[in-house]
Amino acid sequence: MFAIGRKSCTTEIGLEKIKVKLDARNRVITVDNHEQTETENVFAIGDILANKPQLTPVAIKAGQLLARRLCGISFENCDYNIIPTTVFTPIEYGAIGFSEDDAKNRFGENDIDVFHSDCFPLEYKLGPAPETNWFYAKLITRISQNNKVIGFHVISPNAGEVTQGYAVAMQMGATLNDFNRTIGIHPTVSEIFTSMKNSKRLVPEVKPEGGC
Repeated sequence: MFAIGRKSCTTEIGLEKIKVKLDARNRVITVDNHEQTETENVFAIGDILANKPQLTPVAIKAGQLLARRLCGISFENCDYNIIPTTVFTPIEYGAIGFSEDDAKNRFGENDIDVFHSDCFPLEYKLGPAPETNWFYAKLITRISQNNKVIGFHVISPNAGEVTQGYAVAMQMGATLNDFNRTIGIHPTVSEIFTSMKNSKRLVPEVKPEGGC
Protein backbone atom coordinates (compact mmCIF):
# COMPACT_ATOMS: atom_id res chain seq x y z
CA MET A 1 0.00 0.00 0.00
CA PHE A 2 1.30 3.44 -0.94
CA ALA A 3 0.07 6.48 0.97
CA ILE A 4 2.49 9.14 -0.17
CA GLY A 5 0.01 12.01 -0.19
CA ARG A 6 -0.11 15.01 -2.50
CA LYS A 7 1.14 18.57 -2.28
CA SER A 8 -0.48 21.47 -4.10
CA CYS A 9 1.62 23.52 -6.53
CA THR A 10 -0.50 26.62 -5.94
CA THR A 11 2.48 28.65 -4.71
CA GLU A 12 4.15 28.36 -8.12
CA ILE A 13 1.54 29.99 -10.36
CA GLY A 14 1.45 33.58 -9.08
CA LEU A 15 -1.82 33.48 -7.17
CA GLU A 16 -0.49 36.04 -4.70
CA LYS A 17 -0.37 38.61 -7.51
CA ILE A 18 -4.13 38.41 -7.95
CA LYS A 19 -4.71 38.20 -4.18
CA VAL A 20 -6.09 34.67 -4.07
CA LYS A 21 -5.71 33.47 -0.48
CA LEU A 22 -4.28 30.08 0.49
CA ASP A 23 -4.48 28.13 3.74
CA ALA A 24 -1.54 26.65 5.66
CA ARG A 25 -1.49 23.66 3.27
CA ASN A 26 -1.45 25.92 0.20
CA ARG A 27 -5.01 25.05 -0.71
CA VAL A 28 -7.27 27.76 -2.11
CA ILE A 29 -9.72 29.44 0.27
CA THR A 30 -13.16 30.18 -1.17
CA VAL A 31 -15.66 32.63 0.28
CA ASP A 32 -18.99 30.97 -0.59
CA ASN A 33 -20.65 27.82 -1.91
CA HIS A 34 -20.02 28.81 -5.52
CA GLU A 35 -16.25 28.03 -5.54
CA GLN A 36 -15.64 31.82 -5.67
CA THR A 37 -12.33 33.11 -4.26
CA GLU A 38 -11.91 36.57 -2.73
CA THR A 39 -10.76 37.74 -6.15
CA GLU A 40 -13.64 38.55 -8.48
CA ASN A 41 -14.05 36.16 -11.41
CA VAL A 42 -11.50 33.69 -10.02
CA PHE A 43 -12.93 30.32 -9.06
CA ALA A 44 -11.34 27.14 -7.73
CA ILE A 45 -12.44 23.51 -7.91
CA GLY A 46 -11.01 20.08 -7.23
CA ASP A 47 -8.08 19.03 -5.08
CA ILE A 48 -6.76 22.56 -4.52
CA LEU A 49 -9.86 23.60 -2.55
CA ALA A 50 -9.45 24.04 1.19
CA ASN A 51 -11.64 21.85 3.41
CA LYS A 52 -13.04 19.84 0.51
CA PRO A 53 -12.50 16.14 -0.32
CA GLN A 54 -9.73 15.34 -2.79
CA LEU A 55 -11.70 12.99 -5.02
CA THR A 56 -11.71 12.94 -8.83
CA PRO A 57 -15.51 12.53 -9.22
CA VAL A 58 -16.04 15.52 -6.92
CA ALA A 59 -13.77 17.70 -9.07
CA ILE A 60 -15.54 16.57 -12.25
CA LYS A 61 -19.01 17.29 -10.88
CA ALA A 62 -17.98 20.64 -9.37
CA GLY A 63 -16.41 21.67 -12.69
CA GLN A 64 -19.50 20.72 -14.67
CA LEU A 65 -21.79 22.63 -12.32
CA LEU A 66 -19.51 25.68 -12.27
CA ALA A 67 -19.43 25.78 -16.09
CA ARG A 68 -23.22 25.65 -16.21
CA ARG A 69 -23.54 28.49 -13.70
CA LEU A 70 -21.03 30.66 -15.55
CA CYS A 71 -22.95 30.09 -18.78
CA GLY A 72 -26.27 30.89 -17.13
CA ILE A 73 -27.65 27.42 -17.80
CA SER A 74 -28.15 26.47 -14.15
CA PHE A 75 -27.86 27.83 -10.62
CA GLU A 76 -27.06 24.48 -9.01
CA ASN A 77 -24.05 24.21 -6.69
CA CYS A 78 -22.00 21.15 -5.84
CA ASP A 79 -23.33 19.47 -2.69
CA TYR A 80 -20.21 18.71 -0.67
CA ASN A 81 -22.25 17.19 2.18
CA ILE A 82 -23.49 14.16 0.24
CA ILE A 83 -20.42 12.60 -1.35
CA PRO A 84 -20.20 8.81 -1.71
CA THR A 85 -16.78 7.25 -1.42
CA THR A 86 -15.24 3.86 -0.71
CA VAL A 87 -11.99 2.58 0.75
CA PHE A 88 -11.11 -0.49 -1.32
CA THR A 89 -9.52 -2.59 1.39
CA PRO A 90 -10.09 -6.40 1.37
CA ILE A 91 -13.30 -5.80 3.32
CA GLU A 92 -14.51 -2.53 1.81
CA TYR A 93 -15.73 0.56 3.64
CA GLY A 94 -18.30 2.82 2.00
CA ALA A 95 -19.54 6.16 3.29
CA ILE A 96 -21.84 9.02 2.34
CA GLY A 97 -22.34 12.29 4.17
CA PHE A 98 -21.66 12.99 7.83
CA SER A 99 -19.74 10.85 10.27
CA GLU A 100 -21.36 10.36 13.67
CA ASP A 101 -19.05 12.85 15.40
CA ASP A 102 -19.32 15.48 12.65
CA ALA A 103 -23.12 15.27 12.69
CA LYS A 104 -23.26 15.78 16.46
CA ASN A 105 -20.83 18.69 16.27
CA ARG A 106 -22.83 20.36 13.48
CA PHE A 107 -26.40 19.79 14.66
CA GLY A 108 -26.07 18.93 18.35
CA GLU A 109 -26.20 15.53 20.01
CA ASN A 110 -29.91 15.85 20.88
CA ASP A 111 -30.83 16.22 17.19
CA ILE A 112 -28.92 13.14 16.02
CA ASP A 113 -29.87 9.48 16.14
CA VAL A 114 -27.77 6.58 14.94
CA PHE A 115 -29.11 3.25 13.76
CA HIS A 116 -26.79 0.30 13.27
CA SER A 117 -26.81 -3.41 12.52
CA ASP A 118 -24.48 -6.36 12.05
CA CYS A 119 -24.75 -9.66 10.21
CA PHE A 120 -22.76 -12.47 8.60
CA PRO A 121 -22.85 -12.26 4.76
CA LEU A 122 -24.42 -15.41 3.32
CA GLU A 123 -21.96 -15.46 0.43
CA TYR A 124 -19.27 -16.46 2.90
CA LYS A 125 -21.20 -19.65 3.68
CA LEU A 126 -20.74 -20.87 0.11
CA GLY A 127 -17.01 -21.34 0.48
CA PRO A 128 -14.00 -20.49 2.64
CA ALA A 129 -14.73 -17.25 4.48
CA PRO A 130 -12.03 -14.57 4.60
CA GLU A 131 -10.41 -13.70 7.91
CA THR A 132 -12.39 -10.48 8.08
CA ASN A 133 -15.88 -11.81 7.52
CA TRP A 134 -18.14 -9.47 9.41
CA PHE A 135 -20.50 -6.79 8.17
CA TYR A 136 -21.54 -3.54 9.80
CA ALA A 137 -24.10 -0.96 8.71
CA LYS A 138 -24.88 2.46 10.18
CA LEU A 139 -27.30 5.26 9.33
CA ILE A 140 -27.08 8.70 10.92
CA THR A 141 -30.33 10.65 11.01
CA ARG A 142 -31.46 14.14 11.96
CA ILE A 143 -34.38 13.88 14.37
CA SER A 144 -35.80 17.38 13.74
CA GLN A 145 -36.09 16.60 10.02
CA ASN A 146 -38.23 13.48 10.34
CA ASN A 147 -35.11 11.33 10.76
CA LYS A 148 -33.67 12.40 7.43
CA VAL A 149 -30.61 10.27 6.65
CA ILE A 150 -27.51 12.49 6.65
CA GLY A 151 -24.87 9.79 7.09
CA PHE A 152 -24.44 6.32 5.60
CA HIS A 153 -21.66 3.89 6.53
CA VAL A 154 -21.10 0.26 5.59
CA ILE A 155 -18.28 -2.25 6.03
CA SER A 156 -18.99 -5.20 3.77
CA PRO A 157 -18.08 -7.11 0.63
CA ASN A 158 -18.57 -4.89 -2.44
CA ALA A 159 -19.30 -1.84 -0.29
CA GLY A 160 -18.61 0.45 -3.24
CA GLU A 161 -21.43 -1.12 -5.25
CA VAL A 162 -23.75 -0.92 -2.22
CA THR A 163 -22.92 2.70 -1.44
CA GLN A 164 -23.40 4.23 -4.89
CA GLY A 165 -27.13 3.52 -5.09
CA TYR A 166 -27.89 4.87 -1.64
CA ALA A 167 -26.22 8.16 -2.58
CA VAL A 168 -29.13 8.78 -4.96
CA ALA A 169 -31.62 8.17 -2.14
CA MET A 170 -29.80 10.63 0.11
CA GLN A 171 -29.69 13.25 -2.64
CA MET A 172 -33.48 12.90 -2.79
CA GLY A 173 -33.75 13.54 0.96
CA ALA A 174 -34.59 9.98 2.06
CA THR A 175 -35.63 9.44 5.67
CA LEU A 176 -35.15 6.43 7.91
CA ASN A 177 -38.76 5.46 7.20
CA ASP A 178 -38.06 5.55 3.45
CA PHE A 179 -35.21 3.09 3.97
CA ASN A 180 -37.26 0.80 6.22
CA ARG A 181 -40.37 0.74 4.01
CA THR A 182 -38.30 -0.40 1.02
CA ILE A 183 -38.38 -4.10 0.12
CA GLY A 184 -34.94 -5.68 0.28
CA ILE A 185 -33.31 -8.08 -2.17
CA HIS A 186 -32.45 -11.39 -0.51
CA PRO A 187 -29.76 -12.56 -0.08
CA THR A 188 -27.72 -9.38 -0.32
CA VAL A 189 -25.76 -7.39 2.24
CA SER A 190 -27.55 -4.26 1.04
CA GLU A 191 -30.93 -5.48 2.28
CA ILE A 192 -29.89 -4.77 5.86
CA PHE A 193 -30.56 -1.08 5.15
CA THR A 194 -34.27 -1.85 4.71
CA SER A 195 -34.62 -2.93 8.34
CA MET A 196 -32.57 -0.52 10.43
CA LYS A 197 -34.32 -0.64 13.80
CA ASN A 198 -31.50 -0.59 16.38
CA SER A 199 -30.95 2.93 17.69
CA LYS A 200 -27.62 3.34 19.48
CA ARG A 201 -29.52 5.22 22.18
CA LEU A 202 -31.22 1.93 23.11
CA VAL A 203 -28.82 -0.67 21.67
CA PRO A 204 -25.24 0.66 21.98
CA GLU A 205 -23.72 -2.59 20.67
CA VAL A 206 -25.07 -5.02 18.09
CA LYS A 207 -24.26 -8.66 17.42
CA PRO A 208 -24.47 -10.52 14.09
CA GLU A 209 -28.09 -11.36 13.27
CA GLY A 210 -27.48 -14.39 11.06
CA GLY A 211 -27.12 -14.31 7.29
CA CYS A 212 -27.68 -11.32 5.04
